[in-house]
Amino acid sequence: MKYANPVFFAALLVCSLGVWGCSQQKNSAAVSKNREIEERMVKLEADHQEQIANNRKYQRKVQQLEVECTDLKLQRDELRGVVKERDAVRSDLVVRTGERDQARQQLAQFKNDLQSMVGRVETALNEMNGADAQAQGATPAIPTSRTQP
Repeated sequence: MKYANPVFFAALLVCSLGVWGCSQQKNSAAVSKNREIEERMVKLEADHQEQIANNRKYQRKVQQLEVECTDLKLQRDELRGVVKERDAVRSDLVVRTGERDQARQQLAQFKNDLQSMVGRVETALNEMNGADAQAQGATPAIPTSRTQP
């Protein structure tokens, strides 16, 4: 480097000063960009914290709903037993109603048979009284319970 050209040194100095100057200009732009990034990061961190809080809140809601779901399943199982019992009672009611109707029908038939029998007995008695009255020549006797006031 004995023969170093002063122009070379001058160009090297100008380039070094240019690089230093450019870095100084970008530094203020970089600072403002850093501020923007930091502000955005702070906003994102706040949003993240809000999302974490919402997540916890919804997890508690899910747990409450799971407990409620378990309670409802227990109630459903209890009600299934009640429904089975109700159905059994309904079928017993249908059977008992049928038995009642059958007994009522038998009672009505028995009543009709008794009335028919009473009618036949009265007819036989009237025939006997009429035959006795004609045989004796007397008037037929009317029981006092049949007299009309």
